[in-house]
This record gives sequence, structure tokens and C-alpha cells, in this order.
Amino acid sequence: LGHAVLPIGDILKLGPGAVVELEQAVTQPVELTVRGVPFATGEVVVVDGNFAVRIVALLPPRGGRAAE
Repeated sequence: LGHAVLPIGDILKLGPGAVVELEQAVTQPVELTVRGVPFATGEVVVVDGNFAVRIVALLPPRGGRAAE
């Protein structure tokens, strides 16, 4: 869902309930990958209080058409 770079000293200061802000807004599409290869795009949703990803589109396999 995003990346963050923190110095080791800052990581050691994190505790329960700490929040690390990511560079990507929750409303932006996310890319789903398997072994680093993108296969779909999706959106972040909340289901019963847990985060989940809803698949919006499958990416084309090796030059094929995308499924929606």
C-alpha cells in the first residue's frame, strides 16, 4: 500500500499504536503483484473493520487483453 523510509533510531522508538504515514493516499489505486509481476489493480476497502483490496481490473497476460 506504500513505502516509508525511516532511520533505525526512529524505528526503535515505535511502539504499540504508532502510525507510520505512507506516501500513497488510500483513495489511489493499488497494484497487486505476484513475485514482483503486476497482475491486477484494485482499491483499498474496509470489511468488518479490516482492510482488504477489491480487484478492479486484471492486467493483460503477456500482451493480451485486460479483463474488467
